[in-house]
Amino acid sequence: MSVQEMESEEAPDAMREVYDYTVGLIGLSGPTSDVCMELLGSGTLVRTKDCYGILTASHVLRSRAYGRSEHLGIPIVARTAHRFSIPKSQLSPIIIGSSENEESGPDLAVLQLLNHKDVEEIEAHKSFWGLDAHRVAVLGTSRVPDSRLCILAGCVGAWTQQRLPDNNFENLKRFKAIFLDGIIEAPFTREGFDYVDFPVDYKAGVYTGRDDIPSTFGGVSGGGLWRLTPKRDERGVTYGDDPVLIGVAFYETPVVDQKRTILCHYAASVYDCVLAALESGKTVQ
Repeated sequence: MSVQEMESEEAPDAMREVYDYTVGLIGLSGPTSDVCMELLGSGTLVRTKDCYGILTASHVLRSRAYGRSEHLGIPIVARTAHRFSIPKSQLSPIIIGSSENEESGPDLAVLQLLNHKDVEEIEAHKSFWGLDAHRVAVLGTSRVPDSRLCILAGCVGAWTQQRLPDNNFENLKRFKAIFLDGIIEAPFTREGFDYVDFPVDYKAGVYTGRDDIPSTFGGVSGGGLWRLTPKRDERGVTYGDDPVLIGVAFYETPVVDQKRTILCHYAASVYDCVLAALESGKTVQ
């Protein structure tokens, strides 16, 4: 299993920092010599006190693909062929919100990591975002944010590539993530959960210097939405910095007039609902 999620040396600081918390969720099944690998969705590594988990969308964990998987693969080393996986017996899915209506939500979950050795292995390459440590600061500015500039992060299913075998792996796949900047709409609340829309515009010239906007965001479900602080460099060019986790992607609308929307859970859903569920270890409906 291989992952290439960004050119680390060339990416802006904010994207490299977001990458540090972002993971793809790969369902593994079958014999080791011929393992089947399926991209289930995306997630963000989170923690509170001594409890560690992967924040994602509930439909990722309710999918048939997750159900038939025996292990969960997590790419943790960029640009290097490797295989790190966790038996599902060492994972505890906590569903925070689930709905039959995919578009309306709620669609939120956290996959609790039960084995501290798995946590240590991940921490050797990645980081866990402290929900409890950032809660007060994030919720204090989420209703009237000082910035609507954000990054949406997650693995894109259409970018998955089957690679030629090497000396270590007969079955090798490359999973690649997107880190897309954009301006979120005004947040809103529905039935105890808050939400925000992340618009994607396919018109030419909207994303200067980028030609990699996917035609579908399948696989990004469960990925994190990160707010940036606008700053100016010595040339007066505005850029985003100091990323803060504020949401979770769970649904993409159809393209209309070259535009679509990625629906996301917003800050209170993450820092109230998820935090409470992770601390208690109980499902919240």
